[in-house]
Amino acid sequence: AQQTQFNKNATRYSRYPNESVIGKTSYRKYNYENNTVSGALKYNKRAPLDINEADSIAFEKLPAIGEKLSSRIVRYRERLGGFISISQVKEVYGISDSVFNLISPLLMIDKDFKPRHIEINRVDYAALRKHPYATHEFTKLVIAYRKVNGAYKGKLDLEKVEELDKSIIQKLLPYLAFND
Repeated sequence: AQQTQFNKNATRYSRYPNESVIGKTSYRKYNYENNTVSGALKYNKRAPLDINEADSIAFEKLPAIGEKLSSRIVRYRERLGGFISISQVKEVYGISDSVFNLISPLLMIDKDFKPRHIEINRVDYAALRKHPYATHEFTKLVIAYRKVNGAYKGKLDLEKVEELDKSIIQKLLPYLAFND
């Protein structure tokens, strides 16, 4: 009974109307019957959010996205060089499948968006390694092969390196530029 009274008082002063406070941890309550696409669209009657242009404040306006998740989304987008698919938002630490399913109808990518490219023939180890898809092993092999064989001319040259993980190549290709 005392805990319930605490929650009622804390909710009154909360910045979220459906928030209950237990101890020092806050939890947002959602009506799971409305966690459908139509429920999510009712929540946000504005135009879909362009995930490559939005700042952390814009992400916070989405259901189930707080300050921490919004800043993680923006940081991950910067490390990636931009989102080329809405499904990449699922890769952000802390975004569960249920949260992604709730917010994905509210997101969009401009059809003319071009991700920031990595010059594969000029990039050094540290710069390539900053990309979320470039593992240590992948980066070492890319740099070593380039030193021995010269500049990469395209995707086929990357695929010649048998030790490279093909799934990483596929994920990284939209972010690579093969200019000399």
